Order: sequence, then structure tokens, then C-alpha cells
Amino acid sequence: GIETFSADDTVKIVNFRTKGNAVTEYTEAGTGISGYTNGAYGADAAYLGESNGQVKFMLSGVIGLVDASEVQVVDFSDAAVVSCYEAVNGKLIHNIVTDMTTPGYASRLGNGQAPSYLEEGQQYYSYDGHYFYTDYAVMLEDYCNDTRAHAVNPENPYYNYYQYLPLRSRSSYSGEKLDSILDQRLESTSKMKDMGTTFVKSQDTYGVNALLMAGVAANESNWGRSSISQQKNNLFGLNAIDSSPGTSANTYGSVEACIQDFSKNYMSRGYLYPEDWRYMGGFLGNKASGINVKYASDPYWGEKAANIAWTLDSLGGSEDGGSYIFGVKDTAAYSHNNVSVTQEADSDSAVLYSTGAVSSYSVLILDSSTASGYYRIQSDAALNDERTAVVNESGEYDFGSMYAYIPC
Repeated sequence: GIETFSADDTVKIVNFRTKGNAVTEYTEAGTGISGYTNGAYGADAAYLGESNGQVKFMLSGVIGLVDASEVQVVDFSDAAVVSCYEAVNGKLIHNIVTDMTTPGYASRLGNGQAPSYLEEGQQYYSYDGHYFYTDYAVMLEDYCNDTRAHAVNPENPYYNYYQYLPLRSRSSYSGEKLDSILDQRLESTSKMKDMGTTFVKSQDTYGVNALLMAGVAANESNWGRSSISQQKNNLFGLNAIDSSPGTSANTYGSVEACIQDFSKNYMSRGYLYPEDWRYMGGFLGNKASGINVKYASDPYWGEKAANIAWTLDSLGGSEDGGSYIFGVKDTAAYSHNNVSVTQEADSDSAVLYSTGAVSSYSVLILDSSTASGYYRIQSDAALNDERTAVVNESGEYDFGSMYAYIPC
């Protein structure tokens, strides 16, 4: 029911690359949650209109409001290049733009196997990575009308497996196997060298997926070669703010100590703890949900770490990919339901924690039976021995006993 028109003549686009390598703050339109991004890592965003001196946009899954003075709004026809997706040899590739004035892509991220509804040789537009469009103007029309009806996949949103796999999952790779996988990519001086066993040990103690931790570490430290990793044993860019990353970043006595701090304090007791201010879901995610909301100014940080996890898994024989089932609430960015996670599969059961109102919130499903009206899921929060309350004193996590329930 939408009449298409030429994007080149009428459509506008938001440019976040207005002040070099610096953070731009915004507010999510549907929740009021504050967020931030850096145009040096992702320049273009969908333009959804202006009101009261603010520009409404969509970028990396989030629909936000930003002060008009912080961004540029330009005609689509004036952009030399915009971000897009392609299916290439059966793989889904995300082409990311960091400078709209110069042709070419800054990054081309692999997202695993392309869904069957995407055709080779066709360019697709999407600013959430879930719903794809062949016409930029039609995409904006859907975004402005809070619908995805005219996407090529309106009833079948795509979710990048490693980007949305909850970190409360386990890699099947042993420490020794993970080392052999990493050795295929690491230089001899890399600070990630021989850390496979440490990643797995931290996984088994603090409940954070070893392969995903390796993906985050490789992304943050340039495979253990960055100056912060080399000089400070800091693989994860912990406390490295954009304005002074080398100065502000934490220093560790050993790489092992850094991995333990990341898994125990930053993840299990922090980003994965539902009562922590940074909790937006326990997965890598994007700017709408997950760790990426508060961890990094790069709007595609979670996708980049997931891309490395895909690479490592491929080098290991693809033993991990697709081994879990996860479910997603509020698949469209304009939907924001706060759902209770309970002790038992019963509406009268004690509430352990809530999902929050973020969209595209992922849970790891342990039992896909819907007979009770609930899914049994892996709890993001560590629980006490009786499973009656969330805890975060030790950060230790037991995969077998720390489960919960969420309505289907």
C-alpha cells in the first residue's frame, strides 16, 4: 500500500561523522534511556524527522533523538555511499560506512550464513540488522510508521547468532583446542597467546562464554597487538575512554588477571547482573540492547566481536555455531515491553528480575516446550542456592542450577 518514489530526490540521511573521533549523546525515543555513539565508527543513520530542535534517527537498532547541532541531515543523493548488506557466497555481509563523502566501506563484517530470503547480487538496507529492504525510501516509510510490513522478511527477522547468543552459555571448545584455533590468527608476541585455558577456566567459574570472550578480546586488542594490551595486559579495553584510551585504561599484573576481572567483575557482577545500571540484556547486541549499549561507543562493536567469534568457530570446525536456541522479545525497535523473569513457570511465582524495556532482548532457551506458557531459560543473573534471589557477591555461576522462566 506504499507508493515508491526515488530516494535520490526526496530522502534524507543523518550523518554522525561531524566531529572526528568523539562521542555523540542521544536519548532513545521509546524509553528515555540515554545512549552514545561515535560517528568515526558508523557515520550514517536513517532520518525519521525533526522536532523541537532534535533529529529523530535509527542507527544500530536504536530509534533515538539527538540535538540537531550534533549531526548533519543531508540529501540521500549527496551521500557518496551508505551502509548496506549483501549475500555473498552464502554469507551475510554488512558493509559499514564511516565517511559518507568518500566511496567505499570501512568494514565488511561477516554475519554467518545468509538467510534464504536474501538474494545474491542484491543490495539491502537495514539499520537494525533484522529487517531488510531493497528500497531506502520504503524502509524510511516503514520506520516512520512503526511497522516492518514492507521489509523483504516482515514475519521472519534475522538475528546474527553470536551477536545475540547470551553470554551465559558455554563454548564446546577445550582450552587446548581454543589455543590451537587462536594460534592460526595470532602473532608470536600477541598477549592472547596461550590464553585459551584461561578463557575456559573463567567460563566455567564465572559463567561467561569462552569463545565470545575471545571475540571481545580480539576485537578490543587487535588480536593482542594493541599498545594497551601490550603495555597494560588489558585485552578488553577496560576503562579506556575515547578521549584518552591509553591513559585511562586499566593496568593488570598479568593477562590472566585481566581475563578474570572481565569475566567476574565486568560481566558476571556487572553487565550480566540485572540490577546493574549497565544491564540491557546479557548478549553482545547493538545500540538497542545488550552489552554494546553501554560498553562501547562504536555502534557496531557487538557485531564486530560476533564476526570474530564466527571466524574462530570456522577455524575450529564450526563446532559451536547454532548449538543453542535463543528467543527474542520485541523484535522491532519501536516495541518496549518489560517482562518478568520468574523462579517457576507460574504467574504467581516470585519475580527474580525483569528484562527491562529494551527491544530485541535475547534469552537462552533451555526447554522449548510451551505447555506451561513459559520457557525455561538460562538466568542472566547468578542465583542463590535456593533460586529465590539474584546475587552478585562472588560472581561465580553454575550453569546447571541457575535457570529461570519467562512467558512464551
